[in-house]
Amino acid sequence: MLTLSGWITTQVPPSSRAAADAKAARTGAAEQAENPAAGAEAADQHVRLSQAGRELAATMGVSVEEEDEDIPQELRPMVKMIRELKKKIEEKLRELQEAMRSSDPGTKEVRVPALQKELQQLNSALQTATAAMASAIKKMGISDPALIMKVMGSR
Repeated sequence: MLTLSGWITTQVPPSSRAAADAKAARTGAAEQAENPAAGAEAADQHVRLSQAGRELAATMGVSVEEEDEDIPQELRPMVKMIRELKKKIEEKLRELQEAMRSSDPGTKEVRVPALQKELQQLNSALQTATAAMASAIKKMGISDPALIMKVMGSR
């Protein structure tokens, strides 16, 4: 169990079995060409949603972005959290720039330090989340460089 600053709690698999299952699911198409039975087994482990399925999932409150389908299910909450933290940091940076441009000295004296403190807290949370993501990737045994870059970049 992994908890990050009250933001998210997620289960990280204790072994690399989940990583092996995820890799088998991703490579299922290639294996199916060589061995139809292996392809059928991989199909049981990985699901791709059609556009209609995505729309249905969206109405049920489940968001599955097309580019995130190859990210293991266990990592998706952390990826989402990292993206949200990055957006919040961008927003606070804009607020800080506006506050620094303010002609009112009282605003600058009060608002700028408060925004800087919020930015420090958000950056700290982002570092913690990124470290947790790296740890989860390592525990899951993920070694695909493209997938690692996609997950760690988190757009």
